[in-house]
Amino acid sequence: MNTILTLIKKQSMNIVYNSFIVSSLIAMPMMAWLMTSGAERGSIELENIWLFFILMNTVANGVNMMACLISEEKEQNTLNVLMTSTVSASEFLISNLLVSFLVVMLSNSTIYFLLSGHDFISFPNFLFGSFLGSIVAILIGAIVGIFCKSQMIATSVAGAIGFFSIFFTDILYVLNLPDTISNIAYQIYPLPFVRLLMTPGMTYYEEVAALVLGDSVGLLINIIVLFAIFIVIYKKKGLEGNR
Repeated sequence: MNTILTLIKKQSMNIVYNSFIVSSLIAMPMMAWLMTSGAERGSIELENIWLFFILMNTVANGVNMMACLISEEKEQNTLNVLMTSTVSASEFLISNLLVSFLVVMLSNSTIYFLLSGHDFISFPNFLFGSFLGSIVAILIGAIVGIFCKSQMIATSVAGAIGFFSIFFTDILYVLNLPDTISNIAYQIYPLPFVRLLMTPGMTYYEEVAALVLGDSVGLLINIIVLFAIFIVIYKKKGLEGNR
């Protein structure tokens, strides 16, 4: 535990001095606030913008932060030093996961209060959905971090994943998949996360926005699958990946 706490302090400082991470963390709440400065409080317009930025902040920053924290150590050749010291791989990963999770949750909460999210969803329900959604994004970031050799590549991949998540629903709609396959596809992240934060009357999921249990289970399945994928990749490549 002492080692993990020490690593958490170290990685927290890495975040503070990391322009790739800090710029994205500042940009999301700032852009959300600027885009909603003239929106009517409690309006569907404001709710859609709020949901958009919560999604982008969770997916893009969650993936970006975890991936950068891993790739930064590789890029600066400090990962080998950590691994040959008293730090184990599990301690390194757990500390990164905890730091990334806490920062994403804090950033999401900032957007929630800046955009009066309590007009749309209660704070406890928001925290629950954000909790599950952030864990999935961070696991994706851990997988990305293993493969990426530099922070620049990790940030580019995180941005691409965030951009793709916006259009995932439209892509499924255009593909016009059979119902059986479509039902499975609609449980792929980030769709269950988005539905957890939606309220009846919003676009796409009006009829299922209140199905919290099903989407919670869907996110838990995503977590289990991604964790299994990470373990397989980690055992095959280690933290160094293709470096």
